[in-house]
Amino acid sequence: YDVLGLKNTSSTKDVKKAYIELCKELHPDMKPGDAAQHRKFVELNNAYSILVNEDSRRKYDYSLNETIVNNFHFKRSSTKSSNPFDTSTENDSWYERDIYKQERENFTRQRENAHITFRANQSWILIGCFVLVVVGYLLYYAAYSYAKSTLKQVDARSKKIRENYDATVQKSVESGREKLFERWKNRLNKPDE
Repeated sequence: YDVLGLKNTSSTKDVKKAYIELCKELHPDMKPGDAAQHRKFVELNNAYSILVNEDSRRKYDYSLNETIVNNFHFKRSSTKSSNPFDTSTENDSWYERDIYKQERENFTRQRENAHITFRANQSWILIGCFVLVVVGYLLYYAAYSYAKSTLKQVDARSKKIRENYDATVQKSVESGREKLFERWKNRLNKPDE
C-alpha cells in the first residue's frame, strides 16, 4: 500500500489507476541506468501483482493484521506506566486488542472445525452418490432381466399361436371345401345327446 500510496481500503480500480500513474514516473526508460529507479519499479510491480489479485490481497492483509497484533503485544509488554495504579483509558486499548485476538482465534478455530465438518459432509455425499449409482445399476439390471424374460415368454406364446394357426390352415387346405361342409353338416344333423 505504501509503494502505491494507497490505503488498505482502496478498491482494485484505485490500485490499477495508481499503478498506471506510478509506472509512467518510475519506468526504467525514463532514467536509464538508475539502479534506485529500477528497484522502485520492481517494488511497484510486486505491490501491484499482490494487490490486484483478490486472493493474494486478502492473504497480504491478513499477514499485515498478524504483524500489527504481534508488534502490538511486544510494545505493550515493553510499555511502562509512571503510576502503577493508573486507570486511564489510554492503556485500555491493549485489553481490547487481546479480546480481538481471542475472538479472531476462536473464529479461526470454528472455521477450521466447520471446514472439517464440511469435509465430512462431502465424504458422506460421495458415499451416498456411490450407493445411489450401485442401487441404480441393480435396478437397471433387474428391469433388463425382467424385460428379457417377458420378451422370451411373449415370443414363446407368439410361436405357439403361429403353430396353431399354421396347423389349422394346413387342415383346412388338406380337407378341402367339400369335407369342411360335410363336417359342418354332420355337426348340425347330429341329434343332441
